[in-house]
Amino acid sequence: MWPMSQRRRRLRGQMRIFLISQYDCAGQNYLLAQAMRNHLGWDAKAMTLSQTYLNYPTDWTMDNRDEAQEFAEGADVLIFQEVLFKVPGMKLEKLALPDNTIIYGLGSMMRSHLLDTVNYMRNGYHILPPLSDPTITQYIGGAPFEAIIVDPRIEDLVKGIKRNKTITISHAPTKEMKGEETFEKIVKELGVEWMVVKGKSWEEAIKERAKAHIMLDSLGDVSYGLACLEGLVLGQAVVSNISPWCYALHPDLPMITLWKEDIQKAIKAAITYKMRLQLLKDGKSWVKNYFSPDVQASNWENYIEFAIN
Repeated sequence: MWPMSQRRRRLRGQMRIFLISQYDCAGQNYLLAQAMRNHLGWDAKAMTLSQTYLNYPTDWTMDNRDEAQEFAEGADVLIFQEVLFKVPGMKLEKLALPDNTIIYGLGSMMRSHLLDTVNYMRNGYHILPPLSDPTITQYIGGAPFEAIIVDPRIEDLVKGIKRNKTITISHAPTKEMKGEETFEKIVKELGVEWMVVKGKSWEEAIKERAKAHIMLDSLGDVSYGLACLEGLVLGQAVVSNISPWCYALHPDLPMITLWKEDIQKAIKAAITYKMRLQLLKDGKSWVKNYFSPDVQASNWENYIEFAIN
């Protein structure tokens, strides 16, 4: 690892950042590494241990562990996604120290390892929890920014794709608690088209979802996830079970929230043409203002300087 004084000098030049995740959580580590390379000129590389059928890109997998280990040994900062973990065949535990390591979360995994996360903080590691998730931030404390990047490829991927002629509501479940059966029953009662998108790669799923007018995200979550933000970029009205905490953070949050007792009312609001126009007016620009690669690269630059100094 670089001596602290040398790392401080390097902040004004090219930093070397090693990002590592157990799973390809929405491709966030790769998007962050790419943003650091493109917008900060830093030497940033992402490693994913287990890739899924969603097939998000990454710089390295377990097949490249020797090359990744060599890079990590010369890195200024290590960024672990969700939890601090050991990797078979690598010696990251000797490199990941409180003064050079950041652990940041996206949601469910950090939520299920909350006690571990608190212990990381007690041991001096810098923790960047998902700001929009009150179930985590109420125990750990607020983060300075929400570390999500929306993939800038979305708009190019969906060029030329037309929406269905009839009002269509899409849903992309990843687990049972997303509420698929409940949603399907209500949507059919309302007489609109119902589209479930699952078992596809991320690129295929985005192209399919682009045909819909409205996106239903989840009954279980209490924060706006990446799928919600992608829905806004796709020009859709987004309905999800969003906590009032999120609206306290962003009073201009351009989404419709729902609770289990008034799901039908929320969906009807999304179907209303006037309501959809009102919500979509600033949806894309809102996402770009907060979650575009250049904005997040700048946020991370400031946070890293704070963390290692």
